Amino acid sequence: MSKYKDREYFTYLLRRSYREDGKVKQQTIANLTELPEVTRELVKESLQGRVFLPSEEAIEITR
Repeated sequence: MSKYKDREYFTYLLRRSYREDGKVKQQTIANLTELPEVTRELVKESLQGRVFLPSEEAIEITR
């Protein structure tokens, strides 16, 4: 979060951490700021290991 002229701005970044020459560094993989909140939550949960099914496989319709 950053502030500018009494407004708060949020930035959502996908990063990876690694060590180089004994120092911890971060590499930005993607900027997720412009994605809808629902999509950002899906990315977050997916990275935490949750598996999502395609809608065709999630529901079985019987008559």
